[in-house]
Amino acid sequence: MSQANAKEHAEDNDRLLYDGGDDAQPAADADPKPEENADADADAKKKEEEEKKKKEEEEKKKKEEEGGPLVPMPEINNPFEAKDDGEDFRSLNAEEGKPVFSQCCCCICMCHNKATDGESCCCVIPIKAGIMTIGVLTIVLAAVQISCQFFLMLNDLVAWWFPLVNLFLLIPTYIAASFFVVWFGKDCVSTRGRLFCGCIMVIVSTSLLAVWTVIYFVWIYKKDTVYYGWGTTEENYLKYQKKYYIFRELLIAVIIITAWAYFLCVTLRYSSLLKTERETESTEQYIQEKRFREKAQEYLDDKEKVFLKKDKEAFLAGLEKEKAKRQEKRDKEEEARNNADAV
Repeated sequence: MSQANAKEHAEDNDRLLYDGGDDAQPAADADPKPEENADADADAKKKEEEEKKKKEEEEKKKKEEEGGPLVPMPEINNPFEAKDDGEDFRSLNAEEGKPVFSQCCCCICMCHNKATDGESCCCVIPIKAGIMTIGVLTIVLAAVQISCQFFLMLNDLVAWWFPLVNLFLLIPTYIAASFFVVWFGKDCVSTRGRLFCGCIMVIVSTSLLAVWTVIYFVWIYKKDTVYYGWGTTEENYLKYQKKYYIFRELLIAVIIITAWAYFLCVTLRYSSLLKTERETESTEQYIQEKRFREKAQEYLDDKEKVFLKKDKEAFLAGLEKEKAKRQEKRDKEEEARNNADAV
């Protein structure tokens, strides 16, 4: 019996070792979680790859719709901000603009300098005196035109919005007059460069005003007689035939356009005679002084601002960056000119 018990005991030990003990489960009942986790990881990787492919396809479609890869926007200058001629040109120095005296009827006048000697306006007047006359005429023209429109508003026989539209069309003339007023205050490269722009504005404004007058009195105004004046009774008005009134307005417009077209040539010639191109060092000095004046004016206008040391350092660093950009632009222009000459 002892041998049989020993044999059974040995078989039990072998069975326990094979099955992993009393608490061990059969191999068929083993935990299936590792296999499930592996399958889930594989599915997640597939989904991620599919999402990446979808995103890449969407980005390609967007680029094709937009016309190619995205590029940075080029720097666009403000179209309403005129370039300062003083950056590229300077006024004549004492030697270049040396005064030239001439004998008039009763005195000695300084009507020319070395650059403008022999130049005239209307073949009679010295060119600077001619420019001053043009300025006075432009200011008078603006004053007369605006006064006529306000009196036209008192006309009960003309639509109230007709002179209102005229006032808007005359805005370029008012701006032109302001250019000459500024030139009277300071005669420099920048103010002289705006004078011919003022003449162009007068021509454009007068042309628009003439076109609007024809449109109103031909297609909108129904009466055969045009009443010019103000008041409630016809006795206070001057009467014109419609055709005569339109002819008169067009004649005045033609005279103004012709005169200011000639004045345009005179002002352009005057501004060209009294300027010379700056050297690079002079340009940088002018721009630096201009930036300093603008910064000083900014702090003078806002008294709450305090110009600290860090502000000064940032301002000077900004000036250096601007200077480097201008130098890079000049180098590119020089390289382009050299390549053009080589070709």
